[in-house]
Amino acid sequence: DLPVGVLLDVGCGSGVLAIAAAKLGHAPVFAIDNDPLAVEATVRNARANEVDLGVRLADGAREPLPECDAIVANITRLHIAALAEAVSPASPAFAILSGFLEEDLVAAIEPWLAHGFVERRRLVCDDWAAVALERS
Repeated sequence: DLPVGVLLDVGCGSGVLAIAAAKLGHAPVFAIDNDPLAVEATVRNARANEVDLGVRLADGAREPLPECDAIVANITRLHIAALAEAVSPASPAFAILSGFLEEDLVAAIEPWLAHGFVERRRLVCDDWAAVALERS
């Protein structure tokens, strides 16, 4: 239920989140990962699903991120927290973050809250957590 716009998938892995976003109408959709095999898999899967993604090898916590309306990341708590330091003060407006345990949720999102985001929704399943944030 994100407004359609420019979306960035950080730690894209196989590209499933980026591909789903493109199929839901987000454009352009960027996908980055620090693993060359993940980048190759994302390119291959985007082609197989007939979607256009901007895919590149990059470390989301250490390199400038593309301007975007929304960021999605299914990565570890430490990477989620570090990613908050890499986002610009102006973008993104939304973040959907997952890949961490419920017990690590506060540590994962505290840096995002310090950067002006507020929690809008939280989901927990089998001790795994996901959170939707919006910049206030």
